[in-house]
Amino acid sequence: MFFRYANINVTRGIFSTLKCCTKPCHPEVTNPTMLALHELYRQETATTCEKGYSLLRNGRLNKGLTFTLEERQYLGIHGLLPPTFMTEEQQGYRIMTYLRKLPDNLFKGITKEVSPIRY
Repeated sequence: MFFRYANINVTRGIFSTLKCCTKPCHPEVTNPTMLALHELYRQETATTCEKGYSLLRNGRLNKGLTFTLEERQYLGIHGLLPPTFMTEEQQGYRIMTYLRKLPDNLFKGITKEVSPIRY
């Protein structure tokens, strides 16, 4: 593909992004039994059409600080979130600590209802 912008020709090969996909992700996947188990229990990935600010506004897709650096760059939200990362376990621990500090079960129920995370 050739792109012309400000009298500069930029060439990019189509197959340049497929280098990582030519080999299996895990060495044990070459065994047929392990391959069947891998296909059954592998981690699924989801792709979205939304990117940038609209992704952050969607409560079903927004993971907050759980987005990795690669995900932030790919989805175009790199500068829109604070420069810190949390795992899902850390985020769950933080929320549970907050819920335990609430004085009344009524507040806990209200907080659970308005929270985007389902328990």
